[in-house]
Amino acid sequence: MINYIWAAVIVSGTVYMLICGNAEGILQSITNSAGNAVQLCISLIGIYCFWLGIMNVAKESGLIEKISDAVSPLLKKLFPNTGKKAFSFISMNIAANILGLGDAATPFGLGAMDELQKENPLVNTASDSMIMFIILNTASLQVIPTTVLSLRNSMGSENPTSIVITSLITTAVSAVLGIVLCKTFEKRHI
Repeated sequence: MINYIWAAVIVSGTVYMLICGNAEGILQSITNSAGNAVQLCISLIGIYCFWLGIMNVAKESGLIEKISDAVSPLLKKLFPNTGKKAFSFISMNIAANILGLGDAATPFGLGAMDELQKENPLVNTASDSMIMFIILNTASLQVIPTTVLSLRNSMGSENPTSIVITSLITTAVSAVLGIVLCKTFEKRHI
């Protein structure tokens, strides 16, 4: 669906520029945008490699497992009827997201959903645990928002870390609100 939306936006913008007689603007826009995209990617490589290295050290040192163990008591209340294997994937995914390890969180998230689907009696309907997991994964509580820090730094921000506290607050609020709404609707079976 999103592909059709993007296609419609691009086609309508191009048609509008042609109607307005600005064909040169189309070519200039395409050329500049492509150049800016390549330049942004190149500037992000170094910063992104640095953060991935730091996060890989955290992963290899067992920090993710320690955070996973720390969040397990809370997660047991959010996922009371979840099997051990699914719960392990869920806690590892949440721990990886907290550290900003999106690349490490993805396999854990896919594993969690696969295990939750195996436990789900209704094959074509998401279970309460699946919905709760999606909400927590989408809220993505992060202590270190590595991608945003990298982007801000590569774009020349004077203080790229100024968003860390606000990022933590907004992701925490969205996670808590999501949990409250999910538990509310869970009880009503809507």
